[in-house]
Amino acid sequence: MPKMCCLGFATIPRLGRGANRVSAANRRGHRVRGPNEFFSNNTTRTMFMWGVEMAVRSEPLFRFFCHCRICQAFNQGPFADVTLFRIKSVTWPEGDAVAFRKHRSPPAVPRGFCSTCGGAAIELVQFLPLLKLALIPSANFSDGTFLPVPALPMFYDRRVGDVDDKLPRYSGYWPSQMAFSRRLLASLFRTRG
Repeated sequence: MPKMCCLGFATIPRLGRGANRVSAANRRGHRVRGPNEFFSNNTTRTMFMWGVEMAVRSEPLFRFFCHCRICQAFNQGPFADVTLFRIKSVTWPEGDAVAFRKHRSPPAVPRGFCSTCGGAAIELVQFLPLLKLALIPSANFSDGTFLPVPALPMFYDRRVGDVDDKLPRYSGYWPSQMAFSRRLLASLFRTRG
């Protein structure tokens, strides 16, 4: 299991999940919503921990597994389980709460680490000038009921161990990128209407 960032809900169970979530939300002036109310009427999913807060205000585009070496290192695990959102629907703290680094030459993806714990917090991807996306480790959401089921494993040839699921596997750079692009386009057209 990939290491979780303290920006997400990963540490809430140790702190008393329900009470601390409500009190922290109330301190910020947010109304804590039930699971059926998320993403209706411009509501927000909030991830906060240690005084740092990230928020998502829309449905995810899709979720996927990436087995590439960079994602393994960034997520400190055998693969990355990430959920993709439009960047305009995600807010994260300004300043140095999230430190961004690039791990290869272009097309480089800025990957944000939590400055407190060093865990994976967010990745930023830009396709063309108008399409900017945010990838958030799925483990950073304690309530994963709104997350879609994973759609595809990418770079499966780089896996550390076999994964027992029924998803089609994509190995190599170009097949993985093409599968991701097809899924992204399908998700974008699904959410336009």
